[in-house]
Amino acid sequence: METWLIHCDRLGVDASLLSQSSLLVLDAHLPSMKSLNLKKIQKYAVKNPPVIANAVALPSSPARPPPKTSGTLIEVLFEDDAPIDDSPQDSGAQQSSNANSAALDPENDWEDTVVEGSTKSTFELRRKLYQGVSIKLQPFHDFADYIQEAAFDSQYHEAVTSDCRRCGNAKASYRCQKCRTAPMCSPCLVDSHKHAHFHRIHRWNLQFFEDSSLHILGLVFHLGHDGDKCPCSASIRQLTVIDVNGYHHVNVLFCHCRIRLELAAKHLADDKPGVFHDEAHQLFQSRLWPITLDSPQTAITYEALDNFDIHSNTSKKSAYDYCYALQRLTDAVQPDTVSDCYRAFMRAIRFKRGLEKRRRSGQAQGIDEFITHRRPGSTSIFCPACPDPGWNVSMEEVWEASEADAHKYTKFEQNDGTFNAPRLKKKEDPDDEAVDAGNAYMAQEKEYQAYLDQCEGEEPDPNTCARLRAMKLQSLLKFVNLIVSGIVGTTCSRHVFFEDNSVVDMYGGERFAYATRSLWGALRYQMHQRWIRWAYDIWCQFVKNLKKRLFEDGKFLELDNNEELREKFESLIGRMKGGIPPLHVLGHIWLCRALYGYSHQKNVGKTCPETVETPWAATRICGGSVKHQNHGQRHDSLNTAFDDWNYNKLIKLGYSISKAYVKAKKTYSRLQYAFGMSSSAISEDLRARWEAEYAKPLPEADDDHIIDRFEVNFKGIGKFKVIQEVPTMQQFMKEQLERERAEAVSNNPTPGFADGLTELLQEGVRLDHEQKVVGLLAEAEDDEYDDRDSLDTTRARLYDDIYNFMSTLVEFFPALAPLVKSVDPNRPEDAFLPLPSRLSPSNRNHKRFNLQYATEVEYGLRKVQAHAILTEI
Repeated sequence: METWLIHCDRLGVDASLLSQSSLLVLDAHLPSMKSLNLKKIQKYAVKNPPVIANAVALPSSPARPPPKTSGTLIEVLFEDDAPIDDSPQDSGAQQSSNANSAALDPENDWEDTVVEGSTKSTFELRRKLYQGVSIKLQPFHDFADYIQEAAFDSQYHEAVTSDCRRCGNAKASYRCQKCRTAPMCSPCLVDSHKHAHFHRIHRWNLQFFEDSSLHILGLVFHLGHDGDKCPCSASIRQLTVIDVNGYHHVNVLFCHCRIRLELAAKHLADDKPGVFHDEAHQLFQSRLWPITLDSPQTAITYEALDNFDIHSNTSKKSAYDYCYALQRLTDAVQPDTVSDCYRAFMRAIRFKRGLEKRRRSGQAQGIDEFITHRRPGSTSIFCPACPDPGWNVSMEEVWEASEADAHKYTKFEQNDGTFNAPRLKKKEDPDDEAVDAGNAYMAQEKEYQAYLDQCEGEEPDPNTCARLRAMKLQSLLKFVNLIVSGIVGTTCSRHVFFEDNSVVDMYGGERFAYATRSLWGALRYQMHQRWIRWAYDIWCQFVKNLKKRLFEDGKFLELDNNEELREKFESLIGRMKGGIPPLHVLGHIWLCRALYGYSHQKNVGKTCPETVETPWAATRICGGSVKHQNHGQRHDSLNTAFDDWNYNKLIKLGYSISKAYVKAKKTYSRLQYAFGMSSSAISEDLRARWEAEYAKPLPEADDDHIIDRFEVNFKGIGKFKVIQEVPTMQQFMKEQLERERAEAVSNNPTPGFADGLTELLQEGVRLDHEQKVVGLLAEAEDDEYDDRDSLDTTRARLYDDIYNFMSTLVEFFPALAPLVKSVDPNRPEDAFLPLPSRLSPSNRNHKRFNLQYATEVEYGLRKVQAHAILTEI
């Protein structure tokens, strides 16, 4: 028999109700748990009461530290009835107990499993995940009556029936909920809000607190003197101010001192454009944004604009919804009676964002005088981690580096397009231009339209790849009623920062013209780079006539008019290498995979060029708003989205890089161990022969014969020859199953044949590979950052799969039963799988086991598996 100790509450049993005749409830320290399925144990205990016997109290062990919480324990005894444990055990009683627990639960769904050695049991993780909300909310349910009572109490204050506590001269009939002070009289309330003009106040009407306002009580907003009254001011004006808590009517007194007249005279003397608007200038100085500059009647607080800016960037909330929320905050019963500020609000936020970008980028302070290698006037946020020779790394270090260090100094770029940010056909202002005016991420509109005019009528490149041919078959119906169908942009591959001046509009389907202009914008000021690595999902076709599109068609006037720039850019394009991202390349023909597979190229490491897809999730959310906007407003909105994306990347860059560094160290340790294990299993002669065959690992486009040991499945095209044809796992299984059907009806089947054996051996081969993977994870040298909970979960799943496999294997080959041993759930990777390849040649060929057919099938599976692993690498 095997003994288990578990908490009563995990069984869902009330310890006080248990019968002492069958169970003994006792207090003891909780021992280490082994593999245990709690639901099935509870059902088993109910159905099989004789198995549960009396127990004795366990003394507290001084060697074991006391538990964090004392608990009631139950001792449950199980019979030793393991069905597959017929041979002597190597690990003694512990492995016997593991087989017993598996025999108790043949389904073993691992939903509530406790695994020995884990810092947290999967049961505890499941309980935390699925019961966390209910546990956290239960105290609030218990306290709900008091919360309601407090809410009712907040609608009244005993001070309203007495005199004001501050002056004692009048009744305390007014209060400000934001200040959270006791009610006071109107003069005291006005005095306390001298610098808080946009608080909402309430007045006691002898029955309840009703809405009131500070302007009714006579509070005046004095401008120009830090809240004090201007000695030269005349009449008071009423201004509507929109704040984060709604609309407010405010009494305003503008400043009319001599200094204001001198400021206006200085504006004229400096010959600045436009008219000097003194009243609007005073509002700007008080952090109020006037809707109009001439005699403003309405203004929006900077706090409201900043609040919307944060909300729209994080949740992509539209300005329309935000403005309607302000109307509801002003009048929750009749919000439609409050004036709609949506259009004025959009104008204000557009212009404010544009000015903020100029300040934050340093353009308003003349930063171009100090940083001369970037595009003049640019307000974009640049990636600080990508190599920028002369800025974050010296020119000498980059240009003197060896090819082996190219991965450190390569500028990795990636290009892609999306159709989730279109613009609809609708009435618009044709003269509306972006506030950023081409100084951020979107290309300057007039320059871009002139470029597209040059691209009209160009002959399409010949298509030699199925991926591009499929792309051109896109349904044109999705572009109906669209002026702009989407955008194409460039980001750095390693940190996913949008590149300055690299995002352009698409008109219809994808064209190389869009990607070419995006590349030009991203690389125009990168002449100092030594290595450039470009990723594009149709690079195989895009690269063919790239130089022609850049230098021979006269589409880029700056290159035609500047010979020195042209020479530098030609040199840069000549140094640039390109490839197709790993996931996208799977849709290409095998020749493209061999020539342009990104993962096969030198000095790319773990760079993932698929990350260019991630920013489109943000543009998808705001796409519902931008598609209805004017052309200029849409560009401003997209520039804001890209700028916020880069800003969030910037503030998280330190953490993400340090996290990647820790992961790289851990992965390097694990891979180094795995590489050593693999190398030690290969003879010196074989290793030398492989290295000689792989003298040239990657093919070039002008090769007559492609030698690529990574990709051997492609079929020859033109002058390229096929080296080897290897069946895939799917092809092998199809052929093998057809053979099994033929064997099943044959009068003279192969010795050892059994219907369904191929699928079983395929599962065994998979489990054998999984054991090696789990073993490498467990034996990695760097244990400090190991995810123990994830490893325990993987082991639990592996244990379950191995148990099911060996049970079925014994049904096919009963003679193997003595070789089947119980599995340690804490180390399932060490379990012995009695596959033909694991047996000695004498046992494998012994007619008692009858493994001839199984040996042949496993050999074929191993061969296909080996090629699949090489392809994956």
